[in-house]
Amino acid sequence: MGRAKKSVEVEAQVIARGNVVPMMTETESEETVQYVSDEDAAREDRLVSEIRMITEQTKQVVLFNSIEIGRRLTEAKAMVKRGTWGTWLKERVDYSQRTANNFMKIYQEYGRNGLAEKSQALANLSYTQALALIDLPEDERARFAEERKAGEMALRKLQEEVRQEKEKVTAVKELANRNAAEAEAKFADELKQKDTQMAKLTAEKAKVAAQIEVLEKRAAEAEKSNQKRQKEAIGIALEEERKKLDAAAEKQSELLKQIDELNGQRDRQVAEARRKAEEEMNAKFAKERAELEEKERAAKAVADVARKQIDAAKRQVTEAIENRELTGAIARAKFAIESALDAYSRAADAVIEVGRLDKVEASKLLDDMAEEEGAIVNMVDIDLKAFERKYGEKSVKKTLTIPGWLNASCEERGINFSKVLQEALIARLQAR
Repeated sequence: MGRAKKSVEVEAQVIARGNVVPMMTETESEETVQYVSDEDAAREDRLVSEIRMITEQTKQVVLFNSIEIGRRLTEAKAMVKRGTWGTWLKERVDYSQRTANNFMKIYQEYGRNGLAEKSQALANLSYTQALALIDLPEDERARFAEERKAGEMALRKLQEEVRQEKEKVTAVKELANRNAAEAEAKFADELKQKDTQMAKLTAEKAKVAAQIEVLEKRAAEAEKSNQKRQKEAIGIALEEERKKLDAAAEKQSELLKQIDELNGQRDRQVAEARRKAEEEMNAKFAKERAELEEKERAAKAVADVARKQIDAAKRQVTEAIENRELTGAIARAKFAIESALDAYSRAADAVIEVGRLDKVEASKLLDDMAEEEGAIVNMVDIDLKAFERKYGEKSVKKTLTIPGWLNASCEERGINFSKVLQEALIARLQAR
């Protein structure tokens, strides 16, 4: 009994300090389940490895077979008469139009372009996982599948992750387009001016070329009529017009260089604006994801602590019954259960925090918290903010024992037991 008392005292000190740690006594330890006898252990390991290998192979076969089915359905649809496709599917291959459309989508998105063959992460996808990833842009799928380990993810979780990723990709592109448009607008006026100058030079060259043509005709006529002085005058005029044409051509060439330079500057700045926008948005989303993952880990850690405390309580009760030390064991069990309930309350708070950012992950954590033998999990849709307002400061009932004379004296004077206890506990915590 002395050992049990010491354990309770240590646990009480831990709770008083507000630390969330597994309340393990020195008799408690992590248990490793031995599923088979020692002599069968090696054979069992081999069977597990073979099962996992065949599972992965099957997933790949399923995806590639789906691609091939989609390929042949696409070919068949091209030859089937208009208006008979649905009937053909039902009678010839026993497919619904929805199923056929999904197979053809798989072929279009993964087979026709060889995408599944280029990426191992995509090749590891199941049929349903591959369908879920179709909502992402083609150039994003392989990266997403590899980074998020999509082939190992449950379908509901994958669909939610794809939805969030699609929103992020859209947000990145929208910001990049806005920044690119702003960068391009800076050059719009100057390029417009250059275009106006080019149009004027083109018109000037055309006018000079027409004048040169007229002068050349007059020079030919003067040559024919042997009008030497007139021919010389026309020759001088022709020389001047040709100089004008050369000057206009030179100006036009220089203007073209300026336009090319401006276009180059614009393209570089637009590309840089897009790059910066993508970097900023990706960094923002990466930070948000890291924060969410940290909250998920914290919530799971609290839930694990609660499970360990429940397990400890069960073991203590069992040991006490076996050893006929029921009184002390019940005390330890009550304390452990109360501690476990407190841990579950903390776990619920953590899950609420996760739920603000990711309802799917919150739902999964609730599933994890309910994984006790005989437990039944009911999925409900709740208002997390209303839940937090109602239960965040929920009172917990405690049972305590005091002398009879003290109870009578306090009742005579109208002393509020709960208020006095709360004030004393708060004062003790503040003193530490």
